[in-house]
Amino acid sequence: TLARIFNAHGEVSYIAVMNDKLGVVAQKGFLDFHPSKLEKLHVQAALLVKMCSVWAESFGNFDYACASFMATYEVMVAPLSEKLQMLVVVQHKPGINLKAIKDDIAAFFRSMK
Repeated sequence: TLARIFNAHGEVSYIAVMNDKLGVVAQKGFLDFHPSKLEKLHVQAALLVKMCSVWAESFGNFDYACASFMATYEVMVAPLSEKLQMLVVVQHKPGINLKAIKDDIAAFFRSMK
């Protein structure tokens, strides 16, 4: 279950997986957002993954993208497959390894296929 990820990575605040129709397949955690703003975050993450994957066809493989959020969080988006992408919100801490967190979460979801 997703609880394993939250136990292994205490800095993870929120995880969502969206499909290619921008529907939320799975989500866990909490962000203090109105549901409409949370939906916008899901859509923006999915669009960023799609945009980067099209760009990557010419320049290499798109692994993940990160953005700082209110100086206390890192927002990470990454493709899981052609039809699924994930959004992970991580509390910003010194020395955090976002790639390792992304790889662990991606491996978890890919193993569920």
